[in-house]
Amino acid sequence: MDGASIRTRKGVAGIVLFVVLACLSGCGGDGQTSSSESLTKAQFIKRASAICRSEEARKTRALRSASGRGKNYLNGSRRDLERLISEAILPLYAEMIEEIAELSPPPEDAARVERIVSRYERKLAEAEANPGRQIVDDSFTEVNQLAASYGIEDCTL
Repeated sequence: MDGASIRTRKGVAGIVLFVVLACLSGCGGDGQTSSSESLTKAQFIKRASAICRSEEARKTRALRSASGRGKNYLNGSRRDLERLISEAILPLYAEMIEEIAELSPPPEDAARVERIVSRYERKLAEAEANPGRQIVDDSFTEVNQLAASYGIEDCTL
């Protein structure tokens, strides 16, 4: 090997090492609390509310997309509406509930938050078993109010 090849390899190795070290030093260094650390109540509410707003926006886009495909689900058949709820809406709810469940509430509120999450999970299971009920009865109203009483905003399942 000539001197230029050795310098090139050393240069590449140095760049790779620099990138690896930069990535390692950057992990967790953004000042945000990891999911294993307890959040303050204000942090928990802010993150949970952001999750709810995000999922609500995704739900709105899904409904618009369905309408854009020429289906008027609100005036269409019950079967079409049930399929829309099952395929487009309930999976978003499941994702939202899972994301909130992954947050670490303050220890003093853990039981209360667990109650909210478990009620959401129970209502989701009921809605998945009978999506038609979601059409007639807004079965999430009670648990939405429970979340709102804790301070979580925009959870309108």
